[in-house]
Amino acid sequence: MVADLIAASRDDGMHLTGLSRIKFRKIVKPGEILDIHATFVQIKKQYVFRITSGNDEVCSGVILFAKKNKI
Repeated sequence: MVADLIAASRDDGMHLTGLSRIKFRKIVKPGEILDIHATFVQIKKQYVFRITSGNDEVCSGVILFAKKNKI
């Protein structure tokens, strides 16, 4: 969900290259409303994200993106 959201917000050919420090903190039930918060860290060229349900953190981690190589 996070990768799709970030990719949809960009139009520069970036694609997912990795995930880091992923932490699952709570089981999500079907139909539960989730909020996704992602912040781009320019220096490291990565996004730090949190997924919350109400006041509870459900998941967090880091997503790495890079430009696609032209063939």
